[in-house]
Amino acid sequence: MWENNGINWFTIADMIDKTYVSKTKEFVSHKAIESTFSGEISPRGTLLLSFKLTVGRTSILDIDAVHNEAIASLFSIINIKIITKNYLFNTLGLLVDYCDKTTAIKGNTLNKEKLNNMYIPLPPLEEQQRIVEKIENELYELDSTIKEKLKKSILQYAIQGKLVKQDPNDEPASVLLEHIKAEKEQLIKEGKIKRDKNESYIYQGDDKNYYEKVGIINKKINDIFDIPTSWKYIKISEVIEVARGGSPRPIQHYITLEKNGLNWIKIGDTDVNSKYIVSCKEKIKPSGLKKTRFVKKGDFLLTNSMSFGHPYILKIDGCIHDGWLVLSDRYNMYDKNFLYYLLSSPYVYKSFCSSVGGSVVKNLNSDKVSNTIIPILSLNEQKRISEKLDLIFNNLLINLYS
Repeated sequence: MWENNGINWFTIADMIDKTYVSKTKEFVSHKAIESTFSGEISPRGTLLLSFKLTVGRTSILDIDAVHNEAIASLFSIINIKIITKNYLFNTLGLLVDYCDKTTAIKGNTLNKEKLNNMYIPLPPLEEQQRIVEKIENELYELDSTIKEKLKKSILQYAIQGKLVKQDPNDEPASVLLEHIKAEKEQLIKEGKIKRDKNESYIYQGDDKNYYEKVGIINKKINDIFDIPTSWKYIKISEVIEVARGGSPRPIQHYITLEKNGLNWIKIGDTDVNSKYIVSCKEKIKPSGLKKTRFVKKGDFLLTNSMSFGHPYILKIDGCIHDGWLVLSDRYNMYDKNFLYYLLSSPYVYKSFCSSVGGSVVKNLNSDKVSNTIIPILSLNEQKRISEKLDLIFNNLLINLYS
């Protein structure tokens, strides 16, 4: 009966609800079809309805196939002049599911007789189309909402240290902070940086006056969540340099096509579906460099107005205008992928939202970003977390800003 190169054998397991289906797991021979199924093959375009065990699942065949007795073929009853396939496709499963619940069909089975005697609403063709469009729009919005909530939950779970197991061999954050402190002292001694009055205070989770000590106003202790004992909380400015871009004016006088021009990176050069900035459309004259800010490959750019708080990783060198903030990991304490996910997390975005200014246009300045509290942890664990997130989001086909 079974034959690898035979006709597609379709079961409920092959049905994906409210989609077109183009493959099956098993095949049957032509001889079996003639002897068992009287040669009846459901052609491509057939509307299928499951009515046993799993009741009310609908699919449209994108191939020719034979199905088992738990599925009904509806192509023969469809009159395109009075009812459309897409209307049935989107409404019949809901109707069958409703009838199944309200009539309490024994054994969760809907037989052909009951199916043939079922009444269905039949609006005009134009209204059928409007109904289909309404259902599909609402399903799309629901799908987008679910994905949005799911990705936020996963990111929040990750930055709380709950996504991967802790490894006792990882270097604790307290050791990382000692390395930072020693390097800072050397840079201060060399006159390369100035001492920050609040830089040495690290949050331990039990000090209710923490925010006052680090100079952060209007924050609540409840905004901080529990983290693994090997992690610590720090201000972004403890490890990352935050600066704002600038624009030579009038900018039209500095735009150039010359080969020695510097990349002029604008928000319009970004792709919302990518975490990288890989190219830009314009360049500026080298003479404009003293009025802007030069950024390097590997730096993070953060939008600071309008749609603020969206991070990108640079894959080019160039100059940025004042609609950007640049974040430079001066001590290389963060894995780039992990930092991208951290800056994209609901917690960090909420922190940005609580500190933005502007009555109409919300602006995120460098001081507000610098004072945001983030967790620090071993590089090994950061890499494990970011690899896990890559795997999850790739499998779920979820884009952070879709």
